[in-house]
Amino acid sequence: MRDREYAATFPAFYLRQNPTDPARLGRFRSAQIPFAANRFTGDNSPRYANPDFDALLDRYASTIPIGPRRQVLGQIVSHLADQVVMLGLFYISEPTLIANRVQRVTARPPTSTQAWNAVEWDVSG
Repeated sequence: MRDREYAATFPAFYLRQNPTDPARLGRFRSAQIPFAANRFTGDNSPRYANPDFDALLDRYASTIPIGPRRQVLGQIVSHLADQVVMLGLFYISEPTLIANRVQRVTARPPTSTQAWNAVEWDVSG
């Protein structure tokens, strides 16, 4: 995997763990395709290129109000599913045991640990 050219031109397919949060959608931009001209850098390993999809990503990045931003995100997810840009086969779950006495524990953001908001926790009785 250290040989970027080999990884970018791999003659088959490989399974890899990919985060699916909206912050990582930019890896599917056409500009992220690894080519010889960019020394095989970029994270678009499927080498997916679609100007309409790039425009959707630009709209998502430039839309600030949450309602319209979610609508654009829905169009992005629809495009990804329709074009089968990626196909999720396995989903990792991380069960976490928490005592009933611990309160105000919430789900963690994708890039944090389970204790991301521990400062807000409280213990009853």
